[in-house]
Amino acid sequence: MIAHDNKYFIAINNANKIAVCDGATFKSQGEIKGISLPRYFAASINKLYVSAWGTDFKSGNVYEINPKTLSIAATIKTGGAPESMLISGDKLYVTISTVTEKSKSIAIIDTKTNTITQRLDISDNPTHIVSDKNGAIWILCGGNSDWSNPALSTDGALVKIVNDKMEKTFNLTNGANGLAIDKNKDRLFFLMAGKPFADDITDQTFERICL
Repeated sequence: MIAHDNKYFIAINNANKIAVCDGATFKSQGEIKGISLPRYFAASINKLYVSAWGTDFKSGNVYEINPKTLSIAATIKTGGAPESMLISGDKLYVTISTVTEKSKSIAIIDTKTNTITQRLDISDNPTHIVSDKNGAIWILCGGNSDWSNPALSTDGALVKIVNDKMEKTFNLTNGANGLAIDKNKDRLFFLMAGKPFADDITDQTFERICL
């Protein structure tokens, strides 16, 4: 769910729609249909986007939503299974996760033209994304899981991106997830091996357990 334009937009994944409610009364204002498996929102002052997997979990799109008319304003074909997103300046960063096909990429979209300008390969299964107080972008990758042969599963990673280039990669265990950042945007939080971790953005290792 996201608050935008004095409304709440709620992605209802298994119903293939977005419900829209009044921001003050929470009364229904309508629905946006035609979006298969909507996932996450990202918004700026003038833009609202939602990621969607598509019914086959591999032909995903990012949709720009018109909050006034409650309609789809643009469709951006990303492929894969787009997940969490982040708007920074005039760019929309989209993590492309692994569902039925393996992925290690993010898509960078120009919000002025709604076109993909770059794809950046980072690490297996990108899922969560945040930005820090310095403008650096952090992406958590969960790694690929092979349930039939766990020995073939790959490790997760926490990747730092500066100026659309990888600056650092921190190795994590498979299944790491839930990346978040505090209100000062200088302390990261995530889950790994069933435990919460918290570390400053200037740390060189990510090992301190948040008790």
